[in-house]
Amino acid sequence: MSAQELPLANNQRRGRPREFDRTNALECAMRQFWQHGYETLSMADLTTCLGINPPSLYAAFGSKQAFFLEAIDHYLATRGAYVYAVPSDQSSPRAMLAQLLQRAAEAFSDAAYPAGCFVLSSIATTYDSHEIEQAIVDRCQQRMSKINELVELGVQTGELPATTNADELAQFFICVLQGMSLQARLGASTNQLQAIVANALQLWPQTMRLR
Repeated sequence: MSAQELPLANNQRRGRPREFDRTNALECAMRQFWQHGYETLSMADLTTCLGINPPSLYAAFGSKQAFFLEAIDHYLATRGAYVYAVPSDQSSPRAMLAQLLQRAAEAFSDAAYPAGCFVLSSIATTYDSHEIEQAIVDRCQQRMSKINELVELGVQTGELPATTNADELAQFFICVLQGMSLQARLGASTNQLQAIVANALQLWPQTMRLR
């Protein structure tokens, strides 16, 4: 189903306002904002994508800013939840981080979606509203904090030396993740992104360090 073929509600009747599925609308908006960016995309573009008129769009989502942030949250609850969820089926913090990064490499280069990470791509954009800029930063920091937690856990369990600067190492892996998103936008393949992951993980040796 294309973005312009969103299903109408079953109870639509002749003469009634056009209704649409909110989840499908958010999916469509997410892809449009992700592909084209917040500043480039107009409300007219969005109404065309959704197949509805401007009053219906404003009634459902309010402003373009509110619609964009809801599309961001939709991404984090769906595609982003898969990418940034900390794996629970791994035996060590390093293995959990490795799986998170490898999963990101696959997701960022998945041809079924726009390339890269929607949130990381959005945070690199300049906005005319400090409110929307801060909202994206907050959402990004919440997800990146998971990497901090894994590195700190690695130190606590002895998998990393006690002298490890957890904040600096976590920032390195966050930069790796951000760089992977950018490289995917530039056309990097899954294999190329996985090679980046493999090289980055060399800073976290596989051998467990016993205290």
